[in-house]
Amino acid sequence: MFYVQRGADGRVTGVSVSPQGSTEPPLSGEHPEVLDFLLRNGGDAAAAQALAATDLNLARVIEDLIGLLAETGVIMFTDLPQGAQRKLLLRERLRARLGEINPMVDEDDAIL
Repeated sequence: MFYVQRGADGRVTGVSVSPQGSTEPPLSGEHPEVLDFLLRNGGDAAAAQALAATDLNLARVIEDLIGLLAETGVIMFTDLPQGAQRKLLLRERLRARLGEINPMVDEDDAIL
């Protein structure tokens, strides 16, 4: 989570991991304003950090896409490489287990 500082025009002028006097609630590393600031001002390391912040969500999108394609018969789950099958099945079991432990977990794996 990141805390942002804004200029008079409302644009993000700074990003930090601690409040630094900001009265705004923290924003995720995936928030468009955080990503934009890091990409404009942070150099290669910040760009890599911004890219990593989107990896988990993209992984979930890909899982959902594979599930949809398999459900509609466009692909067969068994057509996937065995390594991919194992990883997808493991994540499915982990999500199911997380849902059993905490029924307040939504379909995006976020704890409510």
